[in-house]
Amino acid sequence: MLARAAVPNAAALLGAARAAYARTREHVTQREQFGRPLVALKAVANGLAEIRMHLVATEAAVVRAVRIHEEDSAERAFTASAAAKVAGARAATSIARAAHQLHGAMGVT
Repeated sequence: MLARAAVPNAAALLGAARAAYARTREHVTQREQFGRPLVALKAVANGLAEIRMHLVATEAAVVRAVRIHEEDSAERAFTASAAAKVAGARAATSIARAAHQLHGAMGVT
């Protein structure tokens, strides 16, 4: 039962990560600095790529956990669920940090 509860939690983190990526991508594409979009700056593009990388890793972990729950043993399902939850939590932290920075991170040192 605990394993099944971890999958929706990881899926919720994935949804939040997708929204953060979409809003950040929109922001850096529309906002201009020095006469060109922010995304044209190498550091900004790298930050956006980092967010996308974490997002893809979380998506893969959640999809794998769902498939294993449908097909496999309880032990493997528990392991896959835990991995998805950990991947989602780690990604959420990194994505929040990078998105905040790409949005300007006013007042953060």
